[in-house]
Amino acid sequence: LQRARARTVAPPRDLPEVGKPLGSADHPGYTRKVALAVPDAAHHVHLVGETGTGKSTLIAQMVLADAEAGRAAVVIDPKGDLVNSIVERLPKQAIGRTCLFDPDDPEVAVGLNVLSGEDPDLVVDQIVSVFRRIYADAWGARSDDIMRCACLTLTQVPGATLADVGALLTNDEFRAQVRSDPSRFRNIGDVNLFWDWFEQLGPQRATNIGPLMNKLRAFLLRGPVRAIVGQSDPKLDVGKLIDSGGLLLVRVPKGTIGEETSRVLGAFIVARVWQVCMQRARRAERDRSPVGLYVDEMHNYLALPRSFEDLLAEARGYGLGLVLAHQHMGQLTPNIRDALAANARTKVTFATSPDDASVLAKHFAPQLSDYDLANLEAFQAACRPCINGAHGPAFTFRTEPLEPEIAQRATEARDEAAHNFGVPRSQVDAKLRNRIGELGDEWVDEPVDEPPVALRLDHRPVPVSRGKQR
Repeated sequence: LQRARARTVAPPRDLPEVGKPLGSADHPGYTRKVALAVPDAAHHVHLVGETGTGKSTLIAQMVLADAEAGRAAVVIDPKGDLVNSIVERLPKQAIGRTCLFDPDDPEVAVGLNVLSGEDPDLVVDQIVSVFRRIYADAWGARSDDIMRCACLTLTQVPGATLADVGALLTNDEFRAQVRSDPSRFRNIGDVNLFWDWFEQLGPQRATNIGPLMNKLRAFLLRGPVRAIVGQSDPKLDVGKLIDSGGLLLVRVPKGTIGEETSRVLGAFIVARVWQVCMQRARRAERDRSPVGLYVDEMHNYLALPRSFEDLLAEARGYGLGLVLAHQHMGQLTPNIRDALAANARTKVTFATSPDDASVLAKHFAPQLSDYDLANLEAFQAACRPCINGAHGPAFTFRTEPLEPEIAQRATEARDEAAHNFGVPRSQVDAKLRNRIGELGDEWVDEPVDEPPVALRLDHRPVPVSRGKQR
């Protein structure tokens, strides 16, 4: 006996065949392509399904269609395979406008100065929010206060980066140099009151900054990450890249850089894209070209200092359409779940567990039931589309397999991206050492039989003279 699979449902007649591709209709007698119109995709797409059911294939098809049509797209990939699949199949005309973030590149790093921006308060809010949400179980009010004041101070120092926070907190000479010109802090409030308190802490200073420093070190002591966030004047301008219809492909593989580091770095990219899109408010709506933001494992990377519901509601007005993917509903908080249900008008569901199917079934009724959602085959999906800005009836489809990879296309795209947007990692580390010197560790009295050492950024012990402490 063969168990009955999910029923198939024909797509609505007014669903387009071109735009953001979904796949092919799988109902008997219906063999046409199915897609989302680009304006309808700006109402956001929610993708949910178990691992290996076809989510990455669908996202890759959408991004490649954007590249072919000259539309801007940003991809956050926590595994790395999705970006590799896209790079291997890039259209020829898209290579020159593709930027690849890849911490696994041993030689070249694309920079992102997270402290730069027109509004220092907004920039700092986003940085602190990223750390607060990712380290929620070990982030207190004191760490929040110290991180905020340190970042706000560095936004007024020319050439400063997030990699300088450790030096600002632990290097007395560097901190004195930063504070030597009080006039630079006129536009950001009286942070000097904080630093006066900080200087008076004395031996208690290490205790106060310890919880923050152990998180910063875990992030910044990784060479690839330090080379990315340590560039004071990176070659990449996210705003110009998006406005020119470019592709920003971000590999943040958890397996090589660590889960928390992947979340922090990916969240910084999302925050920068959001900053750029908000600046579009100054333009007429017709001048805001569409941008697609594709986020796999979306619950790990959307850590902005505002409610998720507000983000979804406002993003479409800036021309930003989100495609948000994850494995199961248990990964989402109740607030995020409700916001997606209300504001992501296109729902795409691959095979899910019976529990998730019962929750999602109300979006696909009456055409499909929870039994149908739980018994979809691999690369088969159910969709409740947005059509002309309204909810359309649910249907089923199958994703199309990716075209064969193009020989040498990945190498060509990576070389071009490194030339246009990358900087040698050794050069970034040298600039950091020249600007600050030893970072991150206080000098302490050492036993007589052990020579004192200071820890450099490159982890090499460097002998230091006795009698001077910091």
